[in-house]
Amino acid sequence: MSYLQKVGSQKVSAQGVYDFQGFLHHLTSWMKRHNYTINEKLHAASTKDAKKSVVIKWSCDTEYDDYHQFLLKVKISASNYTEGLAKGKKVLEGEISVSIDAEVERDYENKWATQGPVKKFLRAFYDSVLAAPKKDTVNSELENHLESFMSEIKRYLNLL
Repeated sequence: MSYLQKVGSQKVSAQGVYDFQGFLHHLTSWMKRHNYTINEKLHAASTKDAKKSVVIKWSCDTEYDDYHQFLLKVKISASNYTEGLAKGKKVLEGEISVSIDAEVERDYENKWATQGPVKKFLRAFYDSVLAAPKKDTVNSELENHLESFMSEIKRYLNLL
């Protein structure tokens, strides 16, 4: 059985005019550059009083090593927006927010879980005693990914 540990979370919001498709393309490019696989869990759009809203949820993962996997759970919301054209591109005017939860999944291939209770105990002992320095390194690396991704978002939204 795999084990999840939350390492961090961040959220950013902005109001203005945005090329939403370009924004999504920018986010997916970052994911590809860092070898993340994107699984879209939700894409819901709604309209209320001529204002539109959309919510997109991604679960993104990448293998760190044969025991650890990084997970970024991304929620992108564009709310109370209207559509328009600027320089021949479809743009949105409204609020956009992105929240990210970063987690490390240990034993993500369930190699230790299927080995019986003795191996599960040894894995727990290894995780808590012997692998503590590696755990800190893995968590730190994921925190760096989270910071880098959030910086890309802020740069695109002109918040830096």
